[in-house]
Amino acid sequence: MQNQPLYKIKEDFLKKWPIDKLKSMTIEEYTNLDKTSFCYWLESITTDLGSIWGGSAFKFGVFRRDNLDKGDYDKAGRVAKGNYGWYGKYGNTHQEAFERIRDTLVEIATLSQNNHLKEIDKIDLGDAVKWKIAFLYGDYNIISIFKLDSLKTSAEHLGYQGNIKRFPTLNDYILSKKGDKDFFDFAKELWEVFDSKTSTAAEFAQPRDIVPNALSDEERLLEILHIIGLQDSEGFYEIMKQILSNLSIKKGDSRICYSLPTSEKRIGLTFGQKVCTVIDQKKGENRFRYIDTTKNETEWLKDADSVESMSEALNTIILSATDELNKTEKTGYAAHSSVSLENSLFDENYKKHIFQKAFNEGIKPNNMTQDSELNQIFFGPPGTGKTYYTINEAIKIADPVFFKENQGERAKLKERFKLLLLTNDNEDVGQIGFTTFHQSFSYEDFIEGIKPNEPAKGDTYLKYEIQEGIFKKICRLANDSLNAVSIDADSLISLPAEEYEKAHFYKMSLGNTLNEEDSEIFDYCVENNCITIGFGDGLDFTGKDEKELKSFAREQNLDTFPIQAINLFSNYLKIGNYVVISHGNSYVRAIGKVVGDYEFKDVSPFPNNSDWKHFRKVEWIFVNKKIPATEIYNKNLSQQSIYKLEKKEIKQEFFVKEKKTNTLNLPKNPKNFVLVIDEINRGNVSSIFGELITLIEKDKRAGTDEELSVILPYSKATFKVPHNVYIIGTMNTADRSIEALDTALRRRFSFKEMPPEHSLILSTGKLKNTEGMIGDINVVLILKTINDRIEKLIDKDHKIGHSYFLNISNESELKATFSDKVIPLLEEYFFGDSGKISLVLGSSFISKGTKSDVTFAKNNEYDSSIANDLLERSVYEITPPSQWDFKAIYE
Repeated sequence: MQNQPLYKIKEDFLKKWPIDKLKSMTIEEYTNLDKTSFCYWLESITTDLGSIWGGSAFKFGVFRRDNLDKGDYDKAGRVAKGNYGWYGKYGNTHQEAFERIRDTLVEIATLSQNNHLKEIDKIDLGDAVKWKIAFLYGDYNIISIFKLDSLKTSAEHLGYQGNIKRFPTLNDYILSKKGDKDFFDFAKELWEVFDSKTSTAAEFAQPRDIVPNALSDEERLLEILHIIGLQDSEGFYEIMKQILSNLSIKKGDSRICYSLPTSEKRIGLTFGQKVCTVIDQKKGENRFRYIDTTKNETEWLKDADSVESMSEALNTIILSATDELNKTEKTGYAAHSSVSLENSLFDENYKKHIFQKAFNEGIKPNNMTQDSELNQIFFGPPGTGKTYYTINEAIKIADPVFFKENQGERAKLKERFKLLLLTNDNEDVGQIGFTTFHQSFSYEDFIEGIKPNEPAKGDTYLKYEIQEGIFKKICRLANDSLNAVSIDADSLISLPAEEYEKAHFYKMSLGNTLNEEDSEIFDYCVENNCITIGFGDGLDFTGKDEKELKSFAREQNLDTFPIQAINLFSNYLKIGNYVVISHGNSYVRAIGKVVGDYEFKDVSPFPNNSDWKHFRKVEWIFVNKKIPATEIYNKNLSQQSIYKLEKKEIKQEFFVKEKKTNTLNLPKNPKNFVLVIDEINRGNVSSIFGELITLIEKDKRAGTDEELSVILPYSKATFKVPHNVYIIGTMNTADRSIEALDTALRRRFSFKEMPPEHSLILSTGKLKNTEGMIGDINVVLILKTINDRIEKLIDKDHKIGHSYFLNISNESELKATFSDKVIPLLEEYFFGDSGKISLVLGSSFISKGTKSDVTFAKNNEYDSSIANDLLERSVYEITPPSQWDFKAIYE
């Protein structure tokens, strides 16, 4: 019988470890390092029955340490003390943890023999270990596939289309398809699903519409590389290529898994059954690990401080990998093997393509204008059209297609500017921010600052929060747009319209994203396909309807909101509803479908959050994303832990793709964003920009070779300026209330002078049909003559702008312009010296007299000779408009 050796392995295991022996098993028998322990049998000796290789020894709950160099530690729920390591949730000491694990093993084995798989599914132990044990003690009532993702793909490959994606249901379906086949022949057929090097598991499923919402293999690779970062990705690729080259590995070698799991931020190589080299991210930090079996230690997966440290261990990695390759015919992890990762390691051109897409190298936002500077300032005297050209330039940058089609349509451009102007309610549409600098404008207004919250009912003290300023907001939106290239929401979820109409959506928080200790909550929920909530003081609400729950909670003196939250979680959240998991108030990091009823755990699995004991099973649609909440919901998300989203405010097009429309023909990602700063020289630029003044330089932007970042003082967040953020400033050169523009700012901007253009009166003003004439008055010549005289008396920065004369069509309007605009400007320029104004406009505008009827006070202490001279001094006055002779200005 071909599979007899496999049946013999299972028999040998049961002879060695019968249930009665489990009940009296010692910690030494469970964890010893001499290759006779229960753990060694479970992972290594029985590996041909189904692999659980991978991960750390913590998966066994408690284990014997073979490397004490790291010393003792207690962090993230993992405890290492002396010779043992264990999960703190199982006990305060290694013996206490072991005794609980031992009882759990006995329970699993007993339940498996009685085929109570749903009870096993509820047990708090990692899936791989739990179901491997259940398989070994069962009567072939469990298929030998021990990871839920692999089980899902197997079931879907066989035609499963149900909504419940839990282990017992999938297992029963799979075994129903076995027919008369030998158990291991049937299992091997399913294993083969994951062994193909030309198709991924997703590709097997796609023709049957099994996983239409999953990221493609290449998109997943792009996402992981983007998370890891350019520098570490480049270094790690070089290490992987050297390993493959030194071992003469060819493309398609079935012993190699090019690891890219769908549910983890991880990338690496697996040789046979063991990880060879891997880089992943935990709590925002890259973690580097590599194989070292040269010392025959149980803990063969070693940590490195950096890519450079891993490179120094290259010889050790190659020696260990060689040993692993010599004893394996195929990897047990083909289900996670990435065709895109493999191709990018053997095809340099494809690798370049991948890195360009992942890090936006060489990728410019759609139709990016090539002639627009990143940082520019329009400067000139008042009335020269700085605001006019700012609107044009902003549309040209933000929506170049629209600008090209409507370049001569001023009304349409202004309307588009209003549409794209960023407000508090249109982050999904807005691309243009607008602000005005002034003497009181500060860093806290521009970047971020601590601002008071509006008091809510019942507040007993004033509360503060960190609020982003206009520049930080623009940069966040720009970065979101760039990220949307590699994380396309269209590929994440697509519901039938009928299902969407029936569905209800709830917003939930899985821990506080600002609290590092709370990361264990989200990570656990992702790994165990569940959601959880921390209210209720550890009380069990199983089986209680709304009335019973509220009555019981009040008896336990719970406050109103915890009662409301638990009631929503337990009674209102129904199977088939969707949960939207927030990341702060601005992003969504996961969406799942509820597939299980309320469950209560006596002991919380979270060492740092002991009250989190309430759970619901979910089927994750996507996890570990960072999607702007504005793409999903029309309102801002709140900090409330759980609440129902208003259906009318949900953006149906995010969930139902056939509903997706773009009636406004808005730009697509990646988009350009513009910040318009009016009167940029009126603020204290050094104070407003602060340390970010360097980051706006073109070669210091995110993704460039000279990229720089800073840690913001309030939020402590890392901040970079994306390359698709444009800054347009305006500066009135005649404003004498300010000092010279900051030198640091001046050298980081390109300056575009906006001088008066007299000819525009002829080409675009109301006088274009009369060639600039009002009767026999030449308006063009008036403006030119005035400006020539101003430049002679002061400088060119104080000229009069042409815009004042574009909307006049008769002499009455010309007089109003002089009375309301031109003369007041001249009075400001010449500090009220009307004599100099007469040099510009002539005597018909300014009269000279002595006012001889004026006398000084008789009783005064002033020098009489000087007083007499002052009485004879000439006095200049602006004449009535009826006396103005406009032609005399230029004749």
